[in-house]
Amino acid sequence: MENEKDTHNEHSKLLPKQSTGSITRRNVIISDSEVEDHCFSTSVEIAILLFFFAKVLSDLLMTNFLEFVTCKNVYHYNNSVCTDPISPYIENLVQPIVANVTMVRTLTEAFFPSLFVLLVGPWSDKNGRKPFLLLSLFGLSLSYAFWGFLSVIPNIRPELFLLASIPVVLTGGPCTVFVLGYCYVCDVTTIDERVLRMAFLQFVYSIANLFGALSLPQLFKLLVHFQYTSIFFISSGLLMLAVIFVSSCLSETIIVQEDQGTKFFQLEHIEELFAVCFKERPFHGRIIVLLICVGLAITVFVNQVLSVV
Repeated sequence: MENEKDTHNEHSKLLPKQSTGSITRRNVIISDSEVEDHCFSTSVEIAILLFFFAKVLSDLLMTNFLEFVTCKNVYHYNNSVCTDPISPYIENLVQPIVANVTMVRTLTEAFFPSLFVLLVGPWSDKNGRKPFLLLSLFGLSLSYAFWGFLSVIPNIRPELFLLASIPVVLTGGPCTVFVLGYCYVCDVTTIDERVLRMAFLQFVYSIANLFGALSLPQLFKLLVHFQYTSIFFISSGLLMLAVIFVSSCLSETIIVQEDQGTKFFQLEHIEELFAVCFKERPFHGRIIVLLICVGLAITVFVNQVLSVV
């Protein structure tokens, strides 16, 4: 009988423990008492909503703004000629410069942060989601603030606005926000809740895009002077609100152990990322994951090309 009990105990240790109101993932330990400290403690969607709304507000008008700056400061036309809607002749004149600046900005803010995020994901698994989420949101806020400050400089050339991309390149930009947002949702949900929560995150993205597109014309009507500058600073302010929310309201999902913290620049981070992506999965799971990645890559590529044209 004693041998049977010992055997039963050994088998019970190997069985996965049932969920008892807490979620455990690597270093992630979130108890019910921690989640219920306040109602927004795990609502990362609020920060994502502010981020998307701020991004849509400014990105929708950047092409028109660069056309205005090029028309006025490069070709030295007056404001009445350069103000939207501009004539087809002026548009054809300024379009090559605007397209080049937009292309360089898009490539710069996409390529370097995409490399950056390869390290952020695995690093945040052991050191916490909030540090780089705060850093990337702050970098985006600083970038739009640069756009605002540069827009008030007289006779500035459009190429100088590329300087505003430096904070995005150094802090990870939208790529990092996307990745850490989804990582956070995975941390605070069970398998049964995860699909619905991720669908809601996608809904937040769509709502932010819709309200941003609808709000921009109304803001332009309200802002009589310095319209472009004001929009850039509004976006910067919204992102700072997101930083404050993440810093003061959002709970950290990773409990960092002293012996488990890792350095940022480690090859193991990239190896771990690709190992998870390419590992064998049941029911053709690996093929499905890779096809999803390819589909997303094509979608992002097409959207970026259309934004430059």
